Amino acid sequence: MSNTANLMLPYLAVGQAQKHVTVNESLRKLDAIVQLSVVSATTTAEPSSPTDGAVYIVPAGKSGTHWSAFADWSLGYHRDGAWVQIAPREGWLAFAKDTGQLLAYTGSAWSRFPAAKILTVSATDKLLGRVSSGPGAAEEVAFTDQAQQLCDDTSFSAMRTTMGAAGLADANIFTATQTFASAYGASMAIRVIEEELILSGPSSTSAIAIPNGSICFGASERVTEAVTGAASFQVGVSGELNKFGDLLGLSLGSTNFGIIGPTAFYSDTPIVVTANGSNFTGGKVRLAIHVLQVTPPQS
Repeated sequence: MSNTANLMLPYLAVGQAQKHVTVNESLRKLDAIVQLSVVSATTTAEPSSPTDGAVYIVPAGKSGTHWSAFADWSLGYHRDGAWVQIAPREGWLAFAKDTGQLLAYTGSAWSRFPAAKILTVSATDKLLGRVSSGPGAAEEVAFTDQAQQLCDDTSFSAMRTTMGAAGLADANIFTATQTFASAYGASMAIRVIEEELILSGPSSTSAIAIPNGSICFGASERVTEAVTGAASFQVGVSGELNKFGDLLGLSLGSTNFGIIGPTAFYSDTPIVVTANGSNFTGGKVRLAIHVLQVTPPQS
């Protein structure tokens, strides 16, 4: 074998004279095809004054002294004032600079790389996900200013402000607040934060949270749709899954108020509802967090 299997680069022969000729030939070929970027894949007329080092995909219908003898869809590489033909291999990729397209060689022709396999993002803020059902390529999902702000928010309190009353209601999240404030802005607020939580799997975690910097008196719950699958359930937080109650009833209308000694929380802490016995297969509970929040003087 006198050439490499994939790129057809010439091997050096034992005792070969002028080895630099063979090595330089390989370097020139690598310079043409590594990180392949072509001037054009649609130019049919052989350029009269190409830039040294320019590479073209030579299309069907080509013309010119040299190109007319080249195979369709081969690469035309101009170097040292002469044209050289390079045969591409199946699977090679090339970027066409005149159209900004990524092309793939199928073994017989160059075609645009499938758009579904290229990740692109529009100029406006978007989320990448799946709108259509089933598997497939990522699709752009409209991303509103409010959604962007929610992603940027670093606490539940900030998210609550961003969503506003209407947004919280759409998410089945409700709050009630009674605030006592001084003339200089120091305040104490008694708050109840509610959410109706759908139960599934081994556990479900609330969107609402015990706010950072608050004093929690407890978390209560009411079954709003009969719970199925589990033998009973517990309500708590990560690391203390039964903090607010355990072995709780499954039937519609069952309630529990998990009173705890006033406890300060120093990070937003969601409520976790965990199944006992078997996983949840259905049901809903309305959770309520009961907290006190204080604010220092503002002036």
